[in-house]
Amino acid sequence: MMLDHLYEAQTFTPTEMLAVSGLGERNLQVMIQRGHFPRASRPGRGVRRQYSFGDLLFLAFLKLAVDAHIPLAEASVGGLYLFPSMEELVPASIMDVVRSGDRPDLAPQVFAVFRDGRAPLIVTKKQIDEAWAPIHEGESWGIVINVTRLVCGTVSSASAILARRSAA
Repeated sequence: MMLDHLYEAQTFTPTEMLAVSGLGERNLQVMIQRGHFPRASRPGRGVRRQYSFGDLLFLAFLKLAVDAHIPLAEASVGGLYLFPSMEELVPASIMDVVRSGDRPDLAPQVFAVFRDGRAPLIVTKKQIDEAWAPIHEGESWGIVINVTRLVCGTVSSASAILARRSAA
């Protein structure tokens, strides 16, 4: 799959987006209604929305974060920071993971750390090991999300969808 401009150039249907992100249709509608998915303001109401690859990453992240018990509002802010709508605004470390394709063995290991309600920190495995392991009794701790695994899984799923389309 061509990864050049994948972030903005490819679009996905609502059905494809739900399959990739793992969200249920009702959960997505609630997120849209509550303003946690601001990019959903594109066509709707009789016109089927199209989702970008960045949208897939954002929504897959939201699902993972909420499943990890991060409050939806905090997860949404973190997701917008990690996966903004325009490719040129995506943090370089995350674009390096996207460019590695669906090969997690070639991707840099990048994590998002949520602590004390602040914006997530983007850190490497080495930084986690040096700064936070082990956490001693009485220290505050955060929730760590493996961004590399999330991105590589999303790239793999998106690649499969695009391959099915081109074969049809």
